[in-house]
Amino acid sequence: MIRLMKPKKASTPRPTAKRPGRLPESTPKSDATREMIVAAARKVFVRYPYHKASIRTIAAEGGFHFSLINHYFTKSELFGAVVAQVSQEMLDNFTSWLKGISVMSPEDGFSLFLDRALDHFFKHPDVLRILMKNAGEADSEETTRAFDHFTKYVFTGGGILINELRMAKSVDNIVVWFYGVLNLLINFVGAAHYHCQVLNMDPNGPDFRKWVKNCLMYLFTPTLKELFPAGQSA
Repeated sequence: MIRLMKPKKASTPRPTAKRPGRLPESTPKSDATREMIVAAARKVFVRYPYHKASIRTIAAEGGFHFSLINHYFTKSELFGAVVAQVSQEMLDNFTSWLKGISVMSPEDGFSLFLDRALDHFFKHPDVLRILMKNAGEADSEETTRAFDHFTKYVFTGGGILINELRMAKSVDNIVVWFYGVLNLLINFVGAAHYHCQVLNMDPNGPDFRKWVKNCLMYLFTPTLKELFPAGQSA
């Protein structure tokens, strides 16, 4: 049996001295500033992996002085806020992608799920580009901690699948199946320009989208059918 490691519970951090100018309290103005900083960082992390994205580059993207960021975030905290944001966006949409498929066959339900997911990700490719660009950088404590947000999304999504579709097999197998689907989506859509060079396709065109769906259907439909008792719909 294949199992994924659940994110570890964060240990209690040691008390540290507050940095000069740090704004610990939440106010409408400070919340708006944080959102502005995260929005700028999100654009930068689409283009650069964590270790190459600088605070100065993020500030330049947002049109403000880099010292403003230091009042609100460390670099690792800011990256964590971006990963948390894109992970939550996927989770917010996930249930709607499953709507109505519980009465369908596994193959038809998976097909509709992919149509909905691909609709979203082709309209908002930055979500998967950020994960694709930075997954290879999750080799240090600061980046691994940020990707815990994504890991929690995977396990939460697996739980939603079980509840929505009444999947009767091993929870571990369901989570592994979902993890596989999600990571190929991240790879194909997040690195669309590379794959389309290989396939001689337009990364924004219908042929590439159709290819992504057909590939995922071919690879994951047989395993999906095994996750349901004989004769049970999705």
